[in-house]
Amino acid sequence: MTNSLGDYVHMLDTKSHLVELIHHYDSILQNPDSPLNIFKTLITEEKYSCMHKLRKIREADMEGMI
Repeated sequence: MTNSLGDYVHMLDTKSHLVELIHHYDSILQNPDSPLNIFKTLITEEKYSCMHKLRKIREADMEGMI
């Protein structure tokens, strides 16, 4: 649960940043010509890590609404 407006704004920034990262990772992974594909395994792991963090934040949001 957030304690202040600053914490809430930081959480929104974090959520937005994670969503942007996930989209960026998707665009790299969907482009077979990307030179970054040599890091495909690492990018995939990071994408799933971001998805997990985002899910945890969203779960905390839902618990705060109850």
